[in-house]
Amino acid sequence: MEGLDILKIALHDGLFVGIGKTDGKAEVKLIEKDKGAKLREVTLTNLPIESIVLKLDKTPIHRVFKGKGPNKRCDYLILTKLIDKDIALFIEMKSTNYDEDDCLAKFKGTECLMNYCNSVLYKFYNKKNVISKFDNRFVIFYKTSINKHLTRQKRIAKNDTPENAFLYPDPHVVSIEWLIL
Repeated sequence: MEGLDILKIALHDGLFVGIGKTDGKAEVKLIEKDKGAKLREVTLTNLPIESIVLKLDKTPIHRVFKGKGPNKRCDYLILTKLIDKDIALFIEMKSTNYDEDDCLAKFKGTECLMNYCNSVLYKFYNKKNVISKFDNRFVIFYKTSINKHLTRQKRIAKNDTPENAFLYPDPHVVSIEWLIL
């Protein structure tokens, strides 16, 4: 995670989400404040304390592109190091009826924003490939319409593209390692 300290200098303070500790383990609470949201909070545990958590979806950006897709962002981006890999974890939180195309647009818009950040870090701070070296992982947390909880999630494919996002129903507390396999 070398070089990520520059993000704390370059990015607006309002983007960062604090990491807390419970029973000596680092964790972060991902919160959805939308009035219509049925999935309000997910706690990610076993998060390395040096991780960077960004809340991206509510920060206004100027509209540069036509259409809604390029101007969208997912709810959270976590930059961390797990199992000796630099991981960029893109997270979208959804209620029962979510639109897959909307989630894809948000993930792709966030990827574009990260590419832009990489360019700014290089051009203005002389830091090359700060974010582009990360392995991307995509997760959609969603609330099901029934009150049943699975005891173990099934992984179909590696969640390294927006199209292969890991769909995780009814999460409450989730270990971050489970999301990046």
